Amino acid sequence: MKQLIVGTLMFVCTHCSFASNQAEILPFGVFHFENPGLDKVKAKVIDVSERKNQTYLEELSLRIAEGFKPTQVLIECRKDQSVNVNEAYQRYLIDQHTLTINENEQLGFRVAKKASLKEVICYDEREISWQSTAVFSEIPNTSPEVGKEVENMIKSLTMEINELHKTETLKGILRYCNDSETEEQNKSLYLLLNEVGAFAGYSGADSTASWWHRNFRMYANIQKYAQKGNRVMVIGGVGHTSIIKDLIRLDSKRTEVKAESFL
Repeated sequence: MKQLIVGTLMFVCTHCSFASNQAEILPFGVFHFENPGLDKVKAKVIDVSERKNQTYLEELSLRIAEGFKPTQVLIECRKDQSVNVNEAYQRYLIDQHTLTINENEQLGFRVAKKASLKEVICYDEREISWQSTAVFSEIPNTSPEVGKEVENMIKSLTMEINELHKTETLKGILRYCNDSETEEQNKSLYLLLNEVGAFAGYSGADSTASWWHRNFRMYANIQKYAQKGNRVMVIGGVGHTSIIKDLIRLDSKRTEVKAESFL
């Protein structure tokens, strides 16, 4: 019995030590505040420049800065944009830059400044992008039923998101963006296409893999900063954060901090 107790205590202590060595990542899913219309699902988004929404973003940013205490804030921009982005951030630090209607600035800049960070970090990756041309070209010829399913899902999501932005508060919309059901639904759209071209070219599987490939690269960039003792906030569209959260769960060196606790 004594050996069992000692062994159990050793396991618990070892586990505690292991957990304390993990970096903390706060993935924060957002919609595009200034929607460029590049996503398959088109939506007319809420105006975050309204006073009540600006007040909420200020309060949210403060909660994250004080509650999570990020050591880095990563935003969805490319490495080659980093200089220009950080020039704007440096001006913002001295109150010489007005925030654009973009989640990277409206949320990323705000949190970073409140956390007294010297810079923000671009983690996006565009060399690998979603390769969808081949699969959508093949669908009408070989998989019209899949095409109909995809069309119906996009139509349903478009209606749902448009209604959400008409009726919900900014807080409610951000809750939706960080909800596990929303995340699973987002990923399932890509998997609907996966079967197209099975045993004959695999245009669907290659298309789906290209989306995950891009996100694996983005996660590699996150890992670069999410080292032992660091607390990294990662702001990105739901299509990215939904996969990032899956990868964190599989990553023995990192752990997720839930966005919901700050909303």
